[in-house]
Amino acid sequence: MIWFDYKKVTVDCLSVSNHIMYNAKNIKNLMQVSSNAKDQVELTVKTMGETTVAMNISLNTLHKTGESTNHIINKICQINEKTIKNISSSNTISTEIKRLENNALALSEKLSQFKT
Repeated sequence: MIWFDYKKVTVDCLSVSNHIMYNAKNIKNLMQVSSNAKDQVELTVKTMGETTVAMNISLNTLHKTGESTNHIINKICQINEKTIKNISSSNTISTEIKRLENNALALSEKLSQFKT
């Protein structure tokens, strides 16, 4: 006949039951941590998606600003070229005015010789 110590078996069963409950509690906590981590990852992915959209909008705006800046620079260069041409024309006109003044003075001297 096999002898069983029912008290020991009962104590061992209680100990195992306590360990099972402790492990179940730990598993429940791990599941909660895992769920929270999953939520954080999903939020991070969503935020990164929104950031990507915002960055693309910013890049498009920056590209348009660059194009506008290039257009303005081209217009300023055209204005500069016209200003240089106008200065050159003004210098030519000024030279011609001086020549006309000199011719007018010379003509006036010649005409004064014919006065009596």
